[in-house]
Amino acid sequence: MAKNLSPATPDSSVNLPEDLLECLSHLDLAESTNTFALFETQKNPPNPGICLKNGGAIRLPLSDGDAKVLRAASHLLPPEKPLESSVGRTIWVVPADEFEIKNPAWELFLQEAIEKVSAGLAVDSTGKGVSAELSTLSLYDEGTSCMPGQGSDIVPSNPRTFATLVITLPSKHLGGEVYFSHGDTRIFEPAQFSEYDLSYFAWFSDVTCEVKSVSSGRRLVLTYNLVHSTLSPDVLAASSNKSMAKLDMLLSYWKENVEEETSALAYLLEDKLKGENLSYNELQGQDLQVVNYLRQAAGKYGFCIYLASLERSIELSGDYDAWNERELNQNDAISSLTSVIELDGTEVAKGMDFEDDMMIQEEPFEDVEPDEEEYDRVLYFRTVVLIMPKRYRIAYFLTPSFPRIISNYWGMTKNKGVRYEPDVTGWIDRLSASLSDPDCRGDVEEICKLVTNEMRSWKKNEALGMKTPQPFNDADIARVVAAYVDLDNKDMFLESFEMCPYKVLPSTFRSVGAALLRYELESLLPKLSLHLSVFDHVSDRFYIINEVQRGVADESQLSAHVDFPYQHWIREESSKAISDMAVAITSAEDGAVIADYCKKLPLPEIFSRVLPAVMRNIKYTSMTIEFQLAIFNAGNEGSMPLDTARVVFAHVLSGMLNGFGLFALGASNLPEQAAAHYGWNRRLYLPPHPIFDAERSRSISLLLCHCQTLHLTTELNLLVSNLAEEAKTINLYWFEFTFFPFLKILGSTIQRTKIPLQHSPFQSLFQQVLSTYVEQYVRLEPQISKDWSRPTVAPDCQDCGDLNIFLANPNQQVFSFRAAAKRRDHIYSKVSDTGIEQYTNKSTSSPYSLVLTKNTKYYELAHKGWGHRCTIAKNHLQGIDSEIDLRPFLGDLYEPITSLSMMASSTARVHNQLSPIASAGNFQQGSSILQPLAPVISNVPRPRQLPGLSSVIAEGWRSRPPLDSRDNTENQTLVQGTKRKASETLERDPKRNAPEVVIIDD
Repeated sequence: MAKNLSPATPDSSVNLPEDLLECLSHLDLAESTNTFALFETQKNPPNPGICLKNGGAIRLPLSDGDAKVLRAASHLLPPEKPLESSVGRTIWVVPADEFEIKNPAWELFLQEAIEKVSAGLAVDSTGKGVSAELSTLSLYDEGTSCMPGQGSDIVPSNPRTFATLVITLPSKHLGGEVYFSHGDTRIFEPAQFSEYDLSYFAWFSDVTCEVKSVSSGRRLVLTYNLVHSTLSPDVLAASSNKSMAKLDMLLSYWKENVEEETSALAYLLEDKLKGENLSYNELQGQDLQVVNYLRQAAGKYGFCIYLASLERSIELSGDYDAWNERELNQNDAISSLTSVIELDGTEVAKGMDFEDDMMIQEEPFEDVEPDEEEYDRVLYFRTVVLIMPKRYRIAYFLTPSFPRIISNYWGMTKNKGVRYEPDVTGWIDRLSASLSDPDCRGDVEEICKLVTNEMRSWKKNEALGMKTPQPFNDADIARVVAAYVDLDNKDMFLESFEMCPYKVLPSTFRSVGAALLRYELESLLPKLSLHLSVFDHVSDRFYIINEVQRGVADESQLSAHVDFPYQHWIREESSKAISDMAVAITSAEDGAVIADYCKKLPLPEIFSRVLPAVMRNIKYTSMTIEFQLAIFNAGNEGSMPLDTARVVFAHVLSGMLNGFGLFALGASNLPEQAAAHYGWNRRLYLPPHPIFDAERSRSISLLLCHCQTLHLTTELNLLVSNLAEEAKTINLYWFEFTFFPFLKILGSTIQRTKIPLQHSPFQSLFQQVLSTYVEQYVRLEPQISKDWSRPTVAPDCQDCGDLNIFLANPNQQVFSFRAAAKRRDHIYSKVSDTGIEQYTNKSTSSPYSLVLTKNTKYYELAHKGWGHRCTIAKNHLQGIDSEIDLRPFLGDLYEPITSLSMMASSTARVHNQLSPIASAGNFQQGSSILQPLAPVISNVPRPRQLPGLSSVIAEGWRSRPPLDSRDNTENQTLVQGTKRKASETLERDPKRNAPEVVIIDD
């Protein structure tokens, strides 16, 4: 029978996924807890069937006679063993080649022991790769002991021996305790199991072993040397990190055999990290240990590791299991890596297709509950760590993929997988930052060649009529063009430039400009002009022209080639971009670019080339303002003569005076609001609110301030006048989104530039805009009507005409309207929020009559609405005042405007009722739009005020007390005398068909 036991698996070759799984699942969590010696017992053990070549069979338990036979067949310790290692009587040793083990059952027992020892010593949880080589059969008589030493009695013949296994056979004795020391000490007592059972212990070769003397009886042991098929003794030692050693061995094997193995594997972690939580810093426990081990081993053998969020989707079938639940077929799963990051957090890929055969764990989702369940599918969200040789990462991450078409048993097809668009630009940008590093340079070359080869194949297939998606986007192709210039590869640059789409990022063309001069590619200029021609805006063309010019300038410092042909091309294309009527000059970017171009031109050329184009597009205020701001900055900074800047600024400004305003910059609106219903046949579509654009307001503010700086007083007065007039015409509820934020920005700009305010156009602008708002929004305090006349409504039918006759009649209080139900509802909807009482008179035959009765509730509601408007207006004014301090901007009008006392003048009231605008349905807080207000006072002479101030400011209004003083006892008495409490919102009449809440138009 064989004396030695082979490793647990007959084929000792590495199974990479299985071995990595075993290694990563049983990592050494802390070196201080490593086991350096192991002790086990076995009850009712098999008899090994020892048979001496010179003496015959040895029976167990050991008898006196068998002991005598064994002594006769044994030898003294070999001479290379130190004499002081044993004391007292001799240890009788029989070498392995002088006896046999006959019992086949012993081999099974020995295999189980090897697995326990291998797992206990943290070598391998299954004993894989570990074999036992029989060494000696030893007999210890009474009084025999071994002094401290390492290893077995005989020096192992196999240099790969990493540990010793000693099996104590049944032979009753006392004493013989075994001491193992390696920083710590462990003591085993095999004597207590020696009569009928056996025990065994194992220890690493670098552990000190001492056997105490046998006090009575005899001790019989079998000694085996433990050998690993791939790991050396210096790796498998008590003082070594065996997990790291195994991982080193596996990655070393993978590196050498990658062609036969795989280019990438994935290990499923326990944590579920996704989105912003996908980070090395978020790892904990076992996952952190796994990643740390992999990172350390990967650095030694040229591997890369990445963290990735895995999303797995499985469509639910129509089949149900025994528990009436829909079955999951893991074979139909679609897995993707939603995000892949390096351990430093850099994202290298997203939306990648993922194949299950990459997973180290076998069927890790089988019988696992999904994280989310939808109607037709279930979802798993997991975190994996990707492991791959570094030289394969470019091909793995930068090869695009597309969904695959698969068919089922019945011939039906569907797409499986996702389209993956690699981040070529991101990879090249990161690697190009260290282009002097040979590894990084080689990676950039590999990426560029991969993209070029893929595009070449794609174009070839396109020519053959094979329609497939373009493998890389335009921006990535352009980045490859620039990279070839950085790599100084002329041939590949020319080939990639031929593939380059026309519309790409302007930054690409800096490299193109350098290549033009470096390789003297004058013949490439016509194609470069084609790239320009596809852009519609002058700014886009100039971005490219300027980048080409910078590239030529960069290269001219390193090259002796003449750049005249390229400079001539730059001048011609610049002039063409400005003069071509088909090229748009409309945006702020266009204005800034043209102003930058003016810095290179003398004043006559500016007037002959540039200003005609600007004036031709003067209606595009955004472009015009940006042009003027850039011109002013150029003169202020010295990149253009200040006189030239002033002349150009004033010339363009003169063309935009007519129609200038906040809304001249173009509409910026929220999406259109949903339709609202008013009455049975009315449908109102609410227009969108304007969006406040801080940048546009800053531009206008700077423009106005620059006019002051350049002493363009006439132009400034006209601009301010236009803004003041615009404030009188816009919707009152748009002030919050337009003029209020604008005034804040203008005020802060004026304060920053320290422009004097007293009697300035800016002070006039603030006074006129804010007084306009107060006058038109707050309006005069309502007065109780002296007769029964009421404001009329906007008529939209003949019935409304009859209603208006009743409302305007100062002597008629009651109105009876006999009509069908829908007509009655329509009439009432017109006055439902004015306080007019109504009821339906059903005493007559059908159709019934709607009876309307005028009362004083109208005043009560109107006064409450007026108070509400006062509160809103004060809040807005206080908000502006808190940011920029309105006192210097309003001057002596500060108190009347901010306190609203200008609207409390009873002497200014010439009407005895509210404006007709207060009809039903015109105002809904926060969303509806007030119609343009008629003048509150039209026949009161204007006192001495700023130009354009409204007529509502009556004589003596500057001295009026604030509204908070509540010095209106007559009005208070009237309100207190009303029994019904005033309310802004009236409950819907249950008799009305229209399902609405009517809000009073205040």
